[in-house]
Amino acid sequence: MYRLTVRDHFMIAHSFRGEIFGPAQRTHGATYVVDVTFQRRELDDDGLVVDIGLASEAVKAVLGEFNFQNLDELPEFSEANRRHFLDSETRALALARRVIVTSRWTARGLDRYDVASSRLRVVEPGVEAAPLAASALDLEAPGPRRLLCVATLVPRKGHDVLLEALAALQDRDWRLEVVGSHARDPDHAAGLLAAARRFGLEDRILWAGERDAAGLAAAYHRAELFVLASRYEGYGMVVTEALSRGLPVVTTTGGALIDTLPAQAGLAVPPDDAVALGDALAAWLDDAELRRRLRRGAREARHGLSNWQQAGDRFLSALDDPFSLADTAGDLCEEPRR
Repeated sequence: MYRLTVRDHFMIAHSFRGEIFGPAQRTHGATYVVDVTFQRRELDDDGLVVDIGLASEAVKAVLGEFNFQNLDELPEFSEANRRHFLDSETRALALARRVIVTSRWTARGLDRYDVASSRLRVVEPGVEAAPLAASALDLEAPGPRRLLCVATLVPRKGHDVLLEALAALQDRDWRLEVVGSHARDPDHAAGLLAAARRFGLEDRILWAGERDAAGLAAAYHRAELFVLASRYEGYGMVVTEALSRGLPVVTTTGGALIDTLPAQAGLAVPPDDAVALGDALAAWLDDAELRRRLRRGAREARHGLSNWQQAGDRFLSALDDPFSLADTAGDLCEEPRR
């Protein structure tokens, strides 16, 4: 069997309803990558599966109907339909004996679906054990402070906010390594690189792209501070991965990040606030005692992390527990630990 795959993408705008979606309640964009595979048992007389140019044009024509649409303006996504989806999800959740979520923030948002706290259980993801980063033992090397961001280059991750914050800190000595795919939203990625040049940051930022496990581990090892400017996260695994290496974190309170980062291990600011993010980064860059305190907090937080076996055991326990969770569910929906 012979195959040819053609790739294209389309962009839409939409918004969500409900406090649980945080900043995503505002209209925002999303990019979808579409792969279409053509196949045939035998090649044609020209030795082709299909003319790649014609195939690309056909895919583009189909996707053109959706490209640059604002879904909020389409009848299919009207408020009536949103209410229908909310009702459908509420009824589906009502049938579940247990509802297991990955963060306390998500648990707090499920009251809009009428999920009783006695049926809720939070099971946070585990993390693989990792060696301490070189900087985690307070052995600061001379030279620029080394920042690391691990996040796919898409709008939700807030790289644009991070660039704006760093543009105001050019009087400090720092370097940033950004690990993350450029392929998910190529236009947005290109815009970020252009913004870095416009701000005069091109010599301070390494856009590393995707890295394999060894390359990612090396990036964590040489970093001194992990930075994530996300507008929203359902958990924020990279924050936990940074803590597993004893790295302090500067991030936002977008979505579940408000719970994922322990207060002693970093600084958190509101999402979409470049000034606040810049102030937090400036505080870390300028204050050696703050750096030591946050590194110490990150090492302490590291000891409290669960591995994947422990997370799996908790998940099984949540499924199998025959008793009411009423006695334990109260703390699941508490306000964040700040």
